[in-house]
Amino acid sequence: LLTFNADNEIVAGLATEFEQVDPSTYRFVLRDGVTFSDGTPVTSDLVKKNFTYYADPANGARTQKGMSNIADIEIVNDSEFVVHLASNDPDFFEYVADPTAFIATEAALAPDAVAEVGAGPFMVDNEVDGVSTTLMRNPEYWDADNVQLETLELVFYPDTNARTNALLSGDVDLIDYVAWEDFDRIE
Repeated sequence: LLTFNADNEIVAGLATEFEQVDPSTYRFVLRDGVTFSDGTPVTSDLVKKNFTYYADPANGARTQKGMSNIADIEIVNDSEFVVHLASNDPDFFEYVADPTAFIATEAALAPDAVAEVGAGPFMVDNEVDGVSTTLMRNPEYWDADNVQLETLELVFYPDTNARTNALLSGDVDLIDYVAWEDFDRIE
């Protein structure tokens, strides 16, 4: 619903409007016509199901602590809802903006589900289990005109030396983890 910009400020994502009405009440309005890459609409009811899922400690969500403070979610209509917290939490928008609090389809809200359909700028094109995943631009993304990359290829390197060598040789553009032993080589 929300995201962080380059200055680490919380900004609109799937929600165009978000406000703290009072210390424990938060109002959100979703973008018009937002859908997942499979065409399924993103609705207030679906967001409520996601927040409820993230609040359940059995699901192990990173944002569980913040989401468990939700007392009720009032659905105003398909695109507007109000979250009522049990107590004041000045960090609630940060929990909502956390990348692990993404809004998933209802089918993906299960502990063993694979969330391959999203509402973000990319969608899964090809996946070789444990080797690589290729993502392509999602034409259903609400801001598709500003997505400049057509594809992303994510290659898995479980070995830190192989990962660092791939970066240094130019085989990859970035790596997600640099072992401390490789700091000097990369610098």
